[in-house]
Amino acid sequence: MSHASASPATPPSGTADPSALPPPSNEPGFLELRAAWWARFAPADLAEAAALDALVAALWRRARLDRLEARLLEAQLAGEADPKLPSLALLCRYGARLARDIEQARARFFA
Repeated sequence: MSHASASPATPPSGTADPSALPPPSNEPGFLELRAAWWARFAPADLAEAAALDALVAALWRRARLDRLEARLLEAQLAGEADPKLPSLALLCRYGARLARDIEQARARFFA
């Protein structure tokens, strides 16, 4: 795989595998994160682009999960129950799943 380039690559629109679509692009910071990964690794073809997008999306979801977990723990420590927040057990299951997703995406991209 060609993981470096003299000039940053621009992600083509609509190239990611539909099952690995990134989160909505209107979320603060996501497009910047995606662009940084694309600039660093410059996928050479659609397969590499899909693999890289899957990795970036999984890393983004993990960061969101970490923020949600912090909110939940802060609420619990303050003795404030927030019915909109999921349980810690559920977040741990999501975290385990995301860890597998990230490892699989890394393996596909860096194969």
